[in-house]
Amino acid sequence: MRQQQALLHYVTTTAARDRLAAGGPGARVWEAVDSGEIDEAAAVTLMMAFLATGMDTTILSLAAAVRLFAEHPDQWDALRADPPSHPPPALKFCASLLRSPFSAG
Repeated sequence: MRQQQALLHYVTTTAARDRLAAGGPGARVWEAVDSGEIDEAAAVTLMMAFLATGMDTTILSLAAAVRLFAEHPDQWDALRADPPSHPPPALKFCASLLRSPFSAG
């Protein structure tokens, strides 16, 4: 219950409507409220769902990346020897594709 309260607080303060990036997923939720497609309560619920599921995806992707580096230490060594100045966002995406716990393979 505390976690849900903390998430609700975050959605209504830090991730409040007026603080979201234009055109982003959160802003599009509020556009649906403005157009009458959903009500405000549904918008808050959707925002909480986005954040909760996004956390699971990130955790699973990072775990997959760690596992892949453990299985392929030469790749970890290569990355450590020549680290990019900005880690590629594709790393998380690739790890999730290669080792998704939900994949059939």
